[in-house]
Amino acid sequence: MNNNQKATKRALLTSVMALVMCVVMLVGTTFAWFTDTASTGVNKIVSGNLKVDIIGANSEAHLEKLNFTKKVDTPTDGSAAEVTPAADILWEPGCRYVTEGFRIANKGNLALKWKAQVNKGTTVANEGNFDLLDVIDFYLVKNDKNNEGTRLNEFTGTLEAKKTSEDVYYIKGVMKTSAGNDYQGLTLDGITITVYATQLASEFDSFNNTYDENAEYPIDTWNGGIASADELKVATDNTNKVVTVDSGRLLAALAQSVNDINDSKDYSDYTIKLTKNLDLNGNEWTPIGQKNGNKFKGIFDGQGYTVTGLKISEEKAAAFDGYVAFFGATEGATIKNLTVAGSVTGKEAAGIVGKGVNTTLENCHNKATITATESKAAGIVASLDKGTLKNCTNSGAITTKGAWPAAGIVAWCNPNAAIENCQNFGDVTVTGIGDTSQAGGICGNLGNNSTVTNCSNSGKISASLAGGVAGRAKGADAQQIQIVNFTNTGSIVASNIAGGVVGDAQNGVKAENCTINGTVSGTKAAGGIFGSTRGNAQSAVTGCTIGATVSSDTANRAGKVVGILGGILELNLDAATDSDIGCFKGATLTITGKTPNNIVFTQITTGFKGDINGFVHENIGLTETIKIDGVTYYYHGTTTNPYYTWSVTNS
Repeated sequence: MNNNQKATKRALLTSVMALVMCVVMLVGTTFAWFTDTASTGVNKIVSGNLKVDIIGANSEAHLEKLNFTKKVDTPTDGSAAEVTPAADILWEPGCRYVTEGFRIANKGNLALKWKAQVNKGTTVANEGNFDLLDVIDFYLVKNDKNNEGTRLNEFTGTLEAKKTSEDVYYIKGVMKTSAGNDYQGLTLDGITITVYATQLASEFDSFNNTYDENAEYPIDTWNGGIASADELKVATDNTNKVVTVDSGRLLAALAQSVNDINDSKDYSDYTIKLTKNLDLNGNEWTPIGQKNGNKFKGIFDGQGYTVTGLKISEEKAAAFDGYVAFFGATEGATIKNLTVAGSVTGKEAAGIVGKGVNTTLENCHNKATITATESKAAGIVASLDKGTLKNCTNSGAITTKGAWPAAGIVAWCNPNAAIENCQNFGDVTVTGIGDTSQAGGICGNLGNNSTVTNCSNSGKISASLAGGVAGRAKGADAQQIQIVNFTNTGSIVASNIAGGVVGDAQNGVKAENCTINGTVSGTKAAGGIFGSTRGNAQSAVTGCTIGATVSSDTANRAGKVVGILGGILELNLDAATDSDIGCFKGATLTITGKTPNNIVFTQITTGFKGDINGFVHENIGLTETIKIDGVTYYYHGTTTNPYYTWSVTNS
């Protein structure tokens, strides 16, 4: 082997060794990363709270009411000043009256800034001639009530957390000298003094216990005016099809554009976004959309903001044909993330929507008092046709009269409605005569092919037909109406028939996994689940728990499950449930699980297959059937030749 061959062999061997080393390093790199981690604990996270209060000048207690007084300046001889009570003073052009003193208390753990404002009241009993406010200027006076003070809308105060103002404040009212004869003899007993406190959503100017210098008050107070068409145009983004509403004036302009009989816009392709809390200030509101006119068809996103001071009076409602609410009429619309408060009175009245067709409402809340003068009344929707409601609540008092339905959520629920995760906290009352008026915590009248899921009622429900869910539910096929996971803790009171779930259940109503507490009482009948059942389609009760006190003024018509059992019913009762039935009226009953307490069976050898004791038989001549574990028991009799006598053992 020559030198050249040896060199070549050494070079080749070196190359092979280098290649092997690369492979080894590659394998090591692929399968053997060096890794490490480090972690530490963190302090707990606690959000702050913002809480402001109006307290007395010499007290820490909340001040319920401020009274205007007429004060004569302190006499030069040092004697006590003369003060005239508010009840004895009369306002006239040029007069200057002042309230008693008050302080502002920050009871939260966040610094704040605040302002005060005079608002119109919304309580019907305390209304008056709000025109008086047009000729009275209000000032905030500090410490010395004889000072001129600062115009109320121009004053801003600040308070650190857990502090109370050292200054004592007064509200001074000055009646304009320009007030003419139109303002003579007027009375107003419904104004409120409201203090608004605020912070920024996030800190930009401070990170300690001082107020946010640049914080804006997240509320707009409406003066009753309407923004111009140009202002609404500026607020409208036609490219993205979004309308931004940050004032009562713009909201009123939106309503006007929908209701315009000559040039209506239904906003079917648009999303309306509320960007601020709005105080309608007790000014008369014109509903967005009309029953027999133009409808709102877009998306309205309240974005979690609240509209307070909503007011529709009976006089205002008379100008509309039918439904009044924040939205009068909607079709194919979506209303979400909105809360309203105030008072609505009209022929057919609700808080959010009067008449909704194919409408979805989600996360909507009513705090307004709703009064229908002739027809349907509800917290959320007066009449719903093929719609969906999710996560809605009512806490306002709901009232109507006559033979009409009322409810916390939907008064008249037409077929094909879906109601989910809704709660009623308000009292629902139908006054007047008649045996057919309906009231429910969720629906007044519940239509066929509808579902109510994960809902609850804690309000008092009063009507001829009253139920925790519905006064009346009427299906058209077996178990077509589904009521699942409902809870009642309120009082159900009926002048006719009361039910913990449904007062009058007709043709295929199913109650599943319902928990009924509180009281259920009816003049003619009462049942913990159904007040009465009837019709040719099978209804059902399964997996329910009845802890309510059930009573009826009519003997033998109160049952833990059903007051008057008619039609076709399937019972699947928990063995632990204390359940019974008031009376048996031409029914076909199938039972699985536990037999109701007051059904006793005795086998006989002649006649029909079985003898039933334990029911009141209301209609001699009807055939009754009970099927238990595959065995059928019959009853049949006539007025002259009954096969046996009915008795009640435990009702």
